Amino acid sequence: MKWSENLNKVQILIAALSIAGLGAGCCTKKKSAAKAQPYPPVSYGAAETKSEYQTGGESAQIPLYEESMAVGKQRVDQGSVHIRKVVKTETVNQPIELRRETIVIDREPAGSQSQSSASADAFKEGETVIQLWKEEPVVETRVVSAGTIVARKQSEVQQTNVQRELRREDIDVAKSENVTISPNVTNPPKSGEPMGAAGEVGGQSKGAASSGMITDAQTLTTSQNPASLSQRSVQINGLKVDKVIGDRLVQVSDSAGRPLFVRLNESMPNVKSGSTLNITGKVETIPTSMPDLGLGSEAKSALKGQEIFIDADHFEVNR
Repeated sequence: MKWSENLNKVQILIAALSIAGLGAGCCTKKKSAAKAQPYPPVSYGAAETKSEYQTGGESAQIPLYEESMAVGKQRVDQGSVHIRKVVKTETVNQPIELRRETIVIDREPAGSQSQSSASADAFKEGETVIQLWKEEPVVETRVVSAGTIVARKQSEVQQTNVQRELRREDIDVAKSENVTISPNVTNPPKSGEPMGAAGEVGGQSKGAASSGMITDAQTLTTSQNPASLSQRSVQINGLKVDKVIGDRLVQVSDSAGRPLFVRLNESMPNVKSGSTLNITGKVETIPTSMPDLGLGSEAKSALKGQEIFIDADHFEVNR
């Protein structure tokens, strides 16, 4: 009986140890599985770049902003004008003629009066009273109109300039052989102007066309659109004078004999046909109203049909 009880205890002990060993094995597997989890994947490509600008495909858009100035008007108080009526006193002198009566006493000889009247008043005492008068100035003041003061407001127009610093965004490009900068970037159009066609085949942007010194007369005489050269600076040497028109206009020609007109900045008694000129100035378009040039009727006739001329700021005559 004891042996049976001991056997049962041994079986129970073995079962308990088996259960404990099984639990330990499960925990070990869980810990091993936890240790066996792989690390997050590592990317060895290019570093990620963050940008606040929108990118799409192969281009990046960088918005630029600038400030514009709008000038308006408003009414403000500039003070008041007070008009007070005051009373002033002044002394006035006015001449006047005043008359006064006097008595002249004289004696007439006898016989000049009638006898009857003389005897009636003889030996009677009496008194004769004669009233004398004189004039005195009498001054009185009267209120009369001296006119009316009228105060009217009027507006005066004054030309003034308003200055304000405006901010404008731009870009700074680190140049390299891989970068091509469009003229629209270096010479941006003003606000409201259309953007030029950058990179247009056979053409130039508006900014490029309006800059650069012209040193060859053929640039002016062979241009398909001479008006587009307006305001370009000119510095041309050795221009031959074909004709002198008036006292300030000359007709010159390029190497192919095409005519070109130059308005000099002063009268030119030393300029003659056949002379050569070195001129510095700028290209001007010929206005519709020819008298605007102030060169007279002869020049008006000569410039008829022309689109541009050179307005010379300085010239030299080569003998």
